[in-house]
Amino acid sequence: MSNIWHYSTTADGLYSNNPTSIVGDRDGNIFAVFQGGVSMLPNGAGRWNTILSYSDAQGGVYGYFDICVNEQSGAMYASCSKGQSSEGGLFVRLRNGTQTFMITQQNNGIASNRINAIAVNYSYSTQDPLGAVRLLHGDVHGISKYHVEPGSLQGKWTFRLPAEWQGTGIEYFNNMRIFNNTIYVCANNMLSLSRDDGESWTNLTSFTINHNHDDFYPPTSSAPVVADVYVDELNHVYMLCSYDIQNGDYTSNYSYLLRSSDQLQTWDYLLFNLESPHNSMTAYGDNLYLESDDAVRVWNKKTGTVKLFNSQEMRGNLFANKMYVDSAVNGKWYVPTFNSGVAIASLADVEQYPALWSYADTSAGLSTNTITCITGVDDTSAASTTAVYAGGNKGLSVTIDGGKTWSQIVRTRTGVILSEKVINGLDYYYSFGYTNVAVATSDDGIVRIIDSSTGPEVIDVHYTTSNGLASNTVQCVCIPRNGAIIAGHLGQGLSVQPTMTALTWKVLTKKDGLAGDYFWSVKGDRDTGKRIYGAGYDLGPNGKIGALSISTDGGSTWTAIQKFNIGKVEAEFAEITDVLEDSRWNEGKPIIYICATGVDAQSSYALLRSSDFGKSWTWFGGWDLPTGSVSLPCRPRMEMTADGMLYIVDASKVAFFRPDSSVHLESNWADGLSGSNSGAIFIDRTGQIYVGTDGRGVAISSTSFDLSYEREID
Repeated sequence: MSNIWHYSTTADGLYSNNPTSIVGDRDGNIFAVFQGGVSMLPNGAGRWNTILSYSDAQGGVYGYFDICVNEQSGAMYASCSKGQSSEGGLFVRLRNGTQTFMITQQNNGIASNRINAIAVNYSYSTQDPLGAVRLLHGDVHGISKYHVEPGSLQGKWTFRLPAEWQGTGIEYFNNMRIFNNTIYVCANNMLSLSRDDGESWTNLTSFTINHNHDDFYPPTSSAPVVADVYVDELNHVYMLCSYDIQNGDYTSNYSYLLRSSDQLQTWDYLLFNLESPHNSMTAYGDNLYLESDDAVRVWNKKTGTVKLFNSQEMRGNLFANKMYVDSAVNGKWYVPTFNSGVAIASLADVEQYPALWSYADTSAGLSTNTITCITGVDDTSAASTTAVYAGGNKGLSVTIDGGKTWSQIVRTRTGVILSEKVINGLDYYYSFGYTNVAVATSDDGIVRIIDSSTGPEVIDVHYTTSNGLASNTVQCVCIPRNGAIIAGHLGQGLSVQPTMTALTWKVLTKKDGLAGDYFWSVKGDRDTGKRIYGAGYDLGPNGKIGALSISTDGGSTWTAIQKFNIGKVEAEFAEITDVLEDSRWNEGKPIIYICATGVDAQSSYALLRSSDFGKSWTWFGGWDLPTGSVSLPCRPRMEMTADGMLYIVDASKVAFFRPDSSVHLESNWADGLSGSNSGAIFIDRTGQIYVGTDGRGVAISSTSFDLSYEREID
């Protein structure tokens, strides 16, 4: 993806390349605060000007630095902390620069000259241009208020040192926000709030989390670090918080976006981030703009989609107190960085930037929103088209524009009404100048589509039990290199059409050497058509036994595997849900991968690989099998691109394995993947990912691997 960001630095007039907060006023002026100064970008264009610069010869610069603009009066406030507590204070610039002055403890009676956070309480209207500004002081655990009596033109400063904060273990404050006359103070161990403008306070140190996801729940028994708060027009409260969680000798930082819709009684778990804590957020329209140490994100409140930006200049350089979204004047998003100045992006570019995951459903032309199988033109195909096919509990659809729009394949020339069929499996192969799509149905055998038409009627060949299929209920299907078709059934073994032109089918069962007669997945090589793999299970006296069948001679003979030699252990599984041959087989990578569930899978499912046709195996990964929100069983499935990137999908996530590495990355609900995956996955020739879901159609991503580096797991 193109980089939509550019950077303002000292070369553009910035005071330094380390801004800590950015705000803007209604005239389009942008202000940035630093340790030691304030810069302004007049009307959001041209060069930055330094409007405040100070130094501290005795002790260097100290403390936190915040900046705020009064949306009513246009006054700008910036904290100016110095090494000596007697110095510094609040720098004020009235609208249009008509007057600048300092507010200090000595001259004005604020609680301290060290100011952690600044906010304005708009519930108190005043003609005084200074406005109802509130200051948060970390060194004395206090709050200062500028108060104007009704009818008065000028106010006075008062402060409080809340008793509710004393002895509570507060070490530092992160932020202060004011919404609807409620002050929210974000501290290292609590969220403290006041509904009477700071006179009394309620401290929240633990939160009741609704279990709306399967993993990484906040530890409700301990107090979080609260970074920021936002309240929307529906009075929903959003909170950024993080926990340090001990895992043996290693401590991990888990950061969360939570939302309360019931007056802070319970919280929904919206986003999760590992080892890159969220620091601040702002909002515009339906979007929340979130900043963490390594990236900024845009999360849509209505759709749950996530856009992630983590250019090299941002990674490890984001520790901002405030970002600024200027929707009214300049249409830009301003993000302070630690070493690269101010990162700036056009809101129009942000809007056009793809989400990590988006969804295509029946409104885009899909025949159903429950998609259980996907296939199409991948990066190993010689076809010039970009067609991708999706089938599910009602019908078959195809897209030729990357999933933006879909067309339903209603019927075939042999009279099969595909729009009414339950499609269990699909496979695609480009052979002899023709597109071949094998369609496995639940009650009408197999349909081979042999042209690339995207219209409602397609040329096909239809196979049923009358042609020799073992059953008209076909669970899975594949087309090897020689154009044959292999169909897997649940209980009737395999049906094999030896060549594309063969008129009859051969049925294979355990009597012919298969490891079992129940198949979830069949695969054939795209090289010779001789290597065939079948994954599923057998039935034994104690229930299911995971079964893998391998042939190297086109199905004439088979190797049956029910016990998997892993080092000195013979492991057994309940099911083998998928099998995959390495795409680089002819490049010296003769590797087979399987997904296995149950019994010896260690976790609920495991990924294994073998380089000797199944004689020995090594563990490649293992996870708990999430339930997600799917009502149908989700059996983990795999895909691999031509360069060896391995993908695996389960109900809640997609895991990515770098070539020849057990290091993987995960994309899940925290990236906008809803957690309703059906188990279908396909990677097209451009690298775009398609994931079938139960109820939301097809989830599509062109960016999730490239950008999801933050959740790298060894």
